Order: sequence, then C-alpha cells, then structure tokens
Amino acid sequence: MGDQERTNWSDGFPVQMGEYTLGTAEASPETNGYWEGVDRDELSLKHCAACGRYLHPRRMVCSACASTELEWKAVSGSGQVYTFSQLYRAPRPELVASVPYFLGIVRLEEGVHLFSRLLPENGTDITIGAPVQVAFQRMEIGGKLPVFVVKRS
Repeated sequence: MGDQERTNWSDGFPVQMGEYTLGTAEASPETNGYWEGVDRDELSLKHCAACGRYLHPRRMVCSACASTELEWKAVSGSGQVYTFSQLYRAPRPELVASVPYFLGIVRLEEGVHLFSRLLPENGTDITIGAPVQVAFQRMEIGGKLPVFVVKRS
C-alpha cells in the first residue's frame, strides 16, 4: 500500500460525539511500529526483551519488570472476546450504513487486551470467551484497521 493511501492514525484525529467535535486525539508516535505492521496486514505488539512479556502498543516501559528494552514482534492475532457491546446508533454519518455493529475488547493469546471492531463470522453469535482471529479492513471513516472476526466455538 502506498504512503498516500495510508491514514497515519499516530498523528491524531478529531474526536467527535454526535455533531460535536471534542478536539483532537493526542498523537502517539510510540505506536508507529504497530501501524507499520497494520500496513503489512500484520498484528505487532511490543515485546520485552528482558522478561519476555508482550505489551500493549502504547506501553513505553514493561509493566512486569520496568525494562525499557522493548521491541516489536508479530503475533498470532488469535484470542477471545473479553467484553463487547452492540451499537445501534452511528456516532458519525459514515457509520450509518453499518449499524448495528459490534465493538469490544479481545484478549490475545499473548495476554494483551485490545479494543476493536468485532465481526461475527457467517451469523455467529458473539459471546464472552468466543474465539477471534485478526483481519485487516478499510474502515468507513478511512484508513485500514485491525478488526477481529468472531469464529464459531
């Protein structure tokens, strides 16, 4: 994918609630490795070289051992639904055609929790603990993001 097609989410984006703009989300350059992975259709997490723990992409220090020796590693993208909500109201006009849709938190096999869009596979019901697998999708509001496909148990 060419650079002109990439939405650089790490530069921040307008935060809206209904018709109201609440400001711009803070840029997070510490997540560049995550977004570079997304460009390659690869889910990457920070990995502590000192203790081996996987960390959320925003972490700058290992929460287990306080090391700053963090590196980006590709992960499986497999996990399970930790919690979810079904949304019936679109917060932006671009999402009206997608209503209702699911958002939730997944717990990856590596122990990291990520907030994401959930996509049920072929009419599968979404339940807590249901297995998920990462996929990459161009979103209604622009840019490609990781989403999680909910598999049949």
